[in-house]
Amino acid sequence: MSKIWDRLADLAYNKSKVVLIAVIVLAAVLGIGITQLKLETNVDSVLSKSNPVYTQNQEYQEAFGGDPIILVLRANDKNATADDLWFNEDTNAALRQLGARFDASDQYFAAFNPITNIEWAADAAKSAAGELLPVVTQGEPEVTQAVADADTAADANGDDLPDYVKSAIDEAGGGEAYVEAQLAESQARIANGFGILTARLLPVVSESIDSSPALFDVVLRELPDTGQPPEDYETTSDYIAAAQATGEMGDIRRIYRLNYPSETVVTIVLSMQPNVSLEDAIVALDEARTIVASQCLANKGEITIDADGKPSRTVSPGEMDDCDEAIPGWTAQVTGQPALLEFINDYLTTGINVMGGAALIMMFLVLGLVFRVRSRLLSLFVVLLGTIMTFGIMGITGIPLTMVTISGLPIFVGMGVDFSIQVHSRFEEEVEEDGDAEASLHRTLRSMGPPLFIAILAALGGFMSLQLSEVPMIRQYGIMLAIGVGTLAILAFFVPPAFLAMREKRSPTPARTDFVKDSGIEAINQRLGTLFEKWVMPMAIVCVVITIAGFWADNNFKIQTDPADWAGENTTVVKDLRAVESELGAIQSLGFHLRSKDQSSVIDSELFYRVWRWANAETERYDDIVRPLSAPEVTGALTASAPTAEAFNIIDPFIPPKIRAAIVSPDNDQMNLLFLVKSGSLTEQKKLIDQLEADLDAELAQTSLAGNVDFYASGITVVGIELVESLQSGRAEMTFLSVLFVIIVLALMFRKPMMVLLPLIPVIVGIALSSLLIYLMGIELSPLTTVTGPLTVAACTEFSVLIMARYVEERERGLTPGSALNIAAARTGRAFVASGLTTVFGFGILAFSELELLRSFGIVVAVNVITAILVALVVLPPFLLWADRNPKIKSFKPGGGDAPMDSLGDAQANYKERVKDAPVGEETSA
Repeated sequence: MSKIWDRLADLAYNKSKVVLIAVIVLAAVLGIGITQLKLETNVDSVLSKSNPVYTQNQEYQEAFGGDPIILVLRANDKNATADDLWFNEDTNAALRQLGARFDASDQYFAAFNPITNIEWAADAAKSAAGELLPVVTQGEPEVTQAVADADTAADANGDDLPDYVKSAIDEAGGGEAYVEAQLAESQARIANGFGILTARLLPVVSESIDSSPALFDVVLRELPDTGQPPEDYETTSDYIAAAQATGEMGDIRRIYRLNYPSETVVTIVLSMQPNVSLEDAIVALDEARTIVASQCLANKGEITIDADGKPSRTVSPGEMDDCDEAIPGWTAQVTGQPALLEFINDYLTTGINVMGGAALIMMFLVLGLVFRVRSRLLSLFVVLLGTIMTFGIMGITGIPLTMVTISGLPIFVGMGVDFSIQVHSRFEEEVEEDGDAEASLHRTLRSMGPPLFIAILAALGGFMSLQLSEVPMIRQYGIMLAIGVGTLAILAFFVPPAFLAMREKRSPTPARTDFVKDSGIEAINQRLGTLFEKWVMPMAIVCVVITIAGFWADNNFKIQTDPADWAGENTTVVKDLRAVESELGAIQSLGFHLRSKDQSSVIDSELFYRVWRWANAETERYDDIVRPLSAPEVTGALTASAPTAEAFNIIDPFIPPKIRAAIVSPDNDQMNLLFLVKSGSLTEQKKLIDQLEADLDAELAQTSLAGNVDFYASGITVVGIELVESLQSGRAEMTFLSVLFVIIVLALMFRKPMMVLLPLIPVIVGIALSSLLIYLMGIELSPLTTVTGPLTVAACTEFSVLIMARYVEERERGLTPGSALNIAAARTGRAFVASGLTTVFGFGILAFSELELLRSFGIVVAVNVITAILVALVVLPPFLLWADRNPKIKSFKPGGGDAPMDSLGDAQANYKERVKDAPVGEETSA
């Protein structure tokens, strides 16, 4: 194998210009692929296409639309009411035009706006009241009786029933009493719900809602509290009179709180088209901002809007930011989860450039101060070429940039810097000994080539273990690391040797005439390496304890999956989301996709009743559920009674298409059972979903459609939960496989048990210690920091192998164990510290990022790199000396007699004599 390194040295020395030009041209060609890179932050990067949740989410969005964009309108006058939107002519006209423009846009699959949502309900109530009367008064008791009888029979048979049904049967005192109680509740709903609604509606049935505050209140509001229940009044008219006498407005009805969360806040909720890319989501957001800004400018008379909703001119980005009063007296804001992903995308693609520039400056300063050799910035040039090549290859091969693959940059940059610095540092050490550049190049590659090659193979194997992950962006992360590290490793064997050879031909380095003096870094490295020389057994015990504690910590990490946590609570976009969440109660959607298996209709009275009962019971039971929305909920709200299929069919023609699209499929074979839920712990939300699914399954099992309908939970909440489980799944297996690759590579290359075991010790301890430190620091893992194993394994393997290889090399040259360890720690450690500090300070700058995602990642990278260096320098040396000096260990005897620890100067004198006496190509190497 030594011939390969000699030929490489000959090529670098004799064809140095050709090598450099060829590498630069190749980097330029591959760099063209950077223009084809795409940032992917949608569900495709989060879940595998073979994952059932992925398939279900695709189907759910195809049926009912994509993630919601929320337009929030806040009254500038804190004493305003919802009535002002309807009975102020200018305000109402602007709101109507705004809603109509959103309804007409093809960017949105569904739209809930405060005008159409009230108008259609008023039209249905007025026009269909007579038709609804017999359906409600006769149909509700019938379906109530049928469901109650089925509940009683199921309870008698011991079948599964929801807890709220079992409790109701027990409280009633048995089946017959339960049926009677249910019928009594039905009669009360008809009298005090539908009856009161009808009585209130009759006096204003001929009026138009945009000119009748009374009709508006009938539709929008519940009656105010009169101090006693409706059934205590002799007639409905008496109750209504008492309610009106309070002089108060009733609370906004639950079904309308999506658009009217309070008197001074109104929303327009827009569902994007199904399964859109991030680019298309940004287009939809910009469309919303354009509509708002153009409406604002039109209100000021600066532009006009034609009958088709088109503005007379293009709205500039500055106007989108400055003009937000879309309705006179009401300020508009466009927000929602897509806005958050847009912010993260913009920061990662633009803000990261600023942070990257700052990181480059820090790396420049650290190399200048720490790596005190000629051409000290050479490794930055190598990293620049390698980064261009890596991203170019990714663009050409179609590997997307994700939040995780972007995190691979500091990892392969850090390792690339180290590869280059190791080669560079060794060359400077060699050439200072005799001033012979060509011979020094041979010695450098023959001594550094094999251990670096081993470290590279081990790192690549570890990175490829990430293919076990169920998360696509983690698998892409592994491929990206393999490409990046492999590319930079190859460059480290070509660019530094060629450049240094060319430099030496122009300006040779004179041979040193005296011993090199210890620098502060070298002295520290030696001290660290010999710190626990006499404490091997206590060190072994500590290593075992750290390993156990570290792997415990690794299994108990908290993982951030709420995109708001990725951005950080102090960012403007998250503050906006929190404000809207406070006003609406919740902005996170949880949908249940219910469908028939044979494409038959799901518009069924018993099904409607059970779904309606289930949604209301769960909303009352769980504080995290704010409000339900579905076809049964809409029907029940409009009739103020339990919903039936007949009632839905009567009001169906009045439902606007962009509202109906969000709740029922065009063929009536699918239904969306939607909840707004509060954001919070995904672990708790998983428990909530499991309970909801169990109760709904028990409800559906008792219907006549049982066996012909199925359902599943879907939406952004379910995707987030699946991401958590996928990130956690296989983490231990990936770490184990990564270590296994290291073992296999070490075994194949060294073929001696002890030479496999020794560098493995700091690898395992490094993995555990970095996990333990991150856990103790209280850092929650994000998609960027979830898989820290490859970084620690790769860095610890490289550092450990290089230290051991240098130790073996010096021992085979005749140095004593102490002298060999001094040389190994001082010379190898100097390059470690230079490359490690370059990475730590360079990418530690991310700890000051506005984006929490990058801030925590910068801290984790720093912890991992520092841990790898310290573990390699502190843990490995005592075990090397112990194994070398132990006569019972036969598989690690690199040569030389045992002797007391000597000084670095003695070791250097020994080394210099051997270099001086050995011609090119005859040095002994590891």
